[in-house]
Amino acid sequence: MPTFGKTDIGVNVYYQSNRLFVCKYNLSEDGLVSKLTLYCYAPAAQVGEKMKCAIYDDDGTGGLPGTLMGVTSEYTIPTDGITAWIDFTFSTAVSLTAGDWWLAFWSNGLIRWYWDAGTTGQQQYLDLTYDSF
Repeated sequence: MPTFGKTDIGVNVYYQSNRLFVCKYNLSEDGLVSKLTLYCYAPAAQVGEKMKCAIYDDDGTGGLPGTLMGVTSEYTIPTDGITAWIDFTFSTAVSLTAGDWWLAFWSNGLIRWYWDAGTTGQQQYLDLTYDSF
């Protein structure tokens, strides 16, 4: 099954509540995206906190994300915490053409996730209250 983005645990760690974080990746061929998978860590103290992902088109002004293409299901941190790859599924697969796309992560808590994005400008963030897509 084709993939785009990264498939290994990233060397950077990020955690900030109520901040939408996006990384730009290139899709080499047209495809349907049914899920995004992130490596996350959240201790039991984060129980009940929520997170989800999204895909944005690279059609925004000034090299920023533009059109929202799809939002995944929400994941809630379980009572014993989590350290694992987590699948975030789309209710309907998102149809994308070959080109650049922004993959987004968002949470209402200090859930740590690991990422790599390449060169300067390929990651952005926006302070945004959780659940206001």
